[in-house]
Amino acid sequence: MKTNFEDSLKHVLCHEGGWADHPRDPGGATMKGITLATYRRHFGEERGKDDLRAISDEELSKIYDSGYWSKCRCDELPAGIDYVVFDAAVNSGPGRGVKWLQAAVGAKQDGGWGQKRLRKLKNMTSWTFSTICVTIAWLSCGACPIGLILERGGLVVLKKCASPL
Repeated sequence: MKTNFEDSLKHVLCHEGGWADHPRDPGGATMKGITLATYRRHFGEERGKDDLRAISDEELSKIYDSGYWSKCRCDELPAGIDYVVFDAAVNSGPGRGVKWLQAAVGAKQDGGWGQKRLRKLKNMTSWTFSTICVTIAWLSCGACPIGLILERGGLVVLKKCASPL
């Protein structure tokens, strides 16, 4: 849903943490879930780690909106599923987020998301909705090679900021 971006971003940022530059994280230097490479794609190759550490809320919102939320067409998804797909996209890339949604609804996993599939989502039952959310969460956890390395810290942060959507 279009109105859910700000709330969804708030929840995603709750567990994205602050500054990290862990040598075993293939993403490298990261601030609030944004890697240096992603930051440079949006704001210029001359930007460095110090710039990333000082990322503004406006820059952060722009990256998350254009790079993840809009790429996955989350504005068109039902409330709740928009957040789950957004979160999956942030953690594993927009292409995977959409493909996991396709897998959860039994559609061909081609990365495309048209009106026929959107109508199918809008007509689902609450049981189907829950199944889709759980399936996407399961797929995203199972596909994250660094999840086990960073999991403990992420869970601590989640416990501190957990709140209902």
